Amino acid sequence: MLWRFIELLAYFLLAAMIWWLLNLGFWGRFAVLVLGIGMLAVGIYYYIQLMREPWDEWDAINRDQDK
Repeated sequence: MLWRFIELLAYFLLAAMIWWLLNLGFWGRFAVLVLGIGMLAVGIYYYIQLMREPWDEWDAINRDQDK
């Protein structure tokens, strides 16, 4: 339960930071844009790294079908 509260607090703080940045005008919106693009790039990078890893379960299924 404590972890859910901490996660909720983290999301609230993130939303408050974005709201604050958006209220700063052009530079705040620009900062949100840059941070969003950066987060998207990091997410895509980690997705590609995850997809490059061998899938042990998939390899086991393929080995069973080959027999």
